[in-house]
Amino acid sequence: MINVDNNFFNNFNILLDKQSIEIIQQNLENYDKWIFKIIKLMKL
Repeated sequence: MINVDNNFFNNFNILLDKQSIEIIQQNLENYDKWIFKIIKLMKL
């Protein structure tokens, strides 16, 4: 039982990591867009 539980939690953690990585990547893309907008505004 303990082994099965450990495997389950390990898999769950891996899933969480993948999701968080995707979320971070999305946020970085948005961040880039915002920086670009701010730079354009400053040039005007």
